[in-house]
Amino acid sequence: MTNGDVIVLMQTVHLHMLMESILEKEGISFQTRIKPRQLGTDCGMALEVDFDDIDRIKTIAERKNILIFGFFTRCNDNWKQYIPD
Repeated sequence: MTNGDVIVLMQTVHLHMLMESILEKEGISFQTRIKPRQLGTDCGMALEVDFDDIDRIKTIAERKNILIFGFFTRCNDNWKQYIPD
C-alpha cells in the first residue's frame, strides 16, 4: 500500500476519526495504526498513507481547518518528521 512507512498524526482522537472519514470520502487509501511511542501526541492512533498522497492530504486538512500534528517517515528504527512544501 505505501512507498515506505509514512504516517500522519493528529492532535486528538476526534480529529483522527474526522480525517479518516474525509480520506474515505476523497478516495485516499490509509491504514489506521497505533502511534509509535517515540512520537508524542494525545492521540494514540496514526494514519499510514502513501507518500504520494501527502500533498493532497495536507491540502484537504488546510481546506477543512484540521490541524495535523505532523507527517513522519521511518528511517531505520527511528521516526523523522517530514515537512512537505
